[in-house]
Amino acid sequence: MRYFIYENDSIVEQQVDSLPPEIEEIYAFARQKYVIDYDLDDWADDDTDAGLGYDYNNSYRVLREPFRRELVISDGAIYGFKVHTDHVLVPGEKDSARTGYIRKRYGDMQTWELVEEESPKPADHIFLRVHPSPDSNHEFTPGEFAEGLVEEVVSKTNIEDRRGRFDDRVRLMLKLTPEAIADPDGTLAAFADFLPVLAKVR
Repeated sequence: MRYFIYENDSIVEQQVDSLPPEIEEIYAFARQKYVIDYDLDDWADDDTDAGLGYDYNNSYRVLREPFRRELVISDGAIYGFKVHTDHVLVPGEKDSARTGYIRKRYGDMQTWELVEEESPKPADHIFLRVHPSPDSNHEFTPGEFAEGLVEEVVSKTNIEDRRGRFDDRVRLMLKLTPEAIADPDGTLAAFADFLPVLAKVR
């Protein structure tokens, strides 16, 4: 596990087995006060060579909690969130981090923007970035997940292969139960196989 310290105009990585209690307390505040607007453009529309080109769209956007490994501390308070090798999102600064490119027939772009919550509250949804599905039309129900964690299946998006066909996987947005909301780390652990992020829906 890691977090960062900002001092002397530089950011220094701290490798730890677990966050020190005082840093964990700062993170508990941060995960309610801030969300990161993460936008992934991942698509191609190049089927010009007799159907043999790429033609898919796996883009998505989610308002997610900051990760522990992104936390940057300065003088015992939040300095920002290091979302990319070259960029820290700092509260109060109107900026975003962006990597990738958009070309005529291809999109491969990631964008992060920090959003400060006027009324801080815990994340009440979980977004599963990759989850297996028996078929493209399968309708998931709360009962298919660990008991007592999911109140509602909000949305499902099929993941496509490079030819735009169903790839036996989906992305899922799930509304959490009050019990799951109260135990964010336990909830993340329960869904660990599916690349989860705690999220908010507006």
